Amino acid sequence: MLTAAIAGLGGLLFGYDTGVIAGALLFIKTDFALGSFGAFWFYGAIGILTLIFCWKLVPETKGKRLEDIQVEFQARVDRRKASA
Repeated sequence: MLTAAIAGLGGLLFGYDTGVIAGALLFIKTDFALGSFGAFWFYGAIGILTLIFCWKLVPETKGKRLEDIQVEFQARVDRRKASA
């Protein structure tokens, strides 16, 4: 039987390899479709949108206990259900 640590490491490496290969293939297709200049602008725009998303929608968790974070997320879910 594999231990949990070895199985976790295998999953991590498989996921990393898969992400690298998929990213490389996607970049090649984007580069072909938009050209090198367009591909870098496209990925730059995605990076800026990701930064804005994280800044606006991802809550700060530094110094908070796990229970406090869970309460905060549950309050968000309850507000959305109440407004729907």
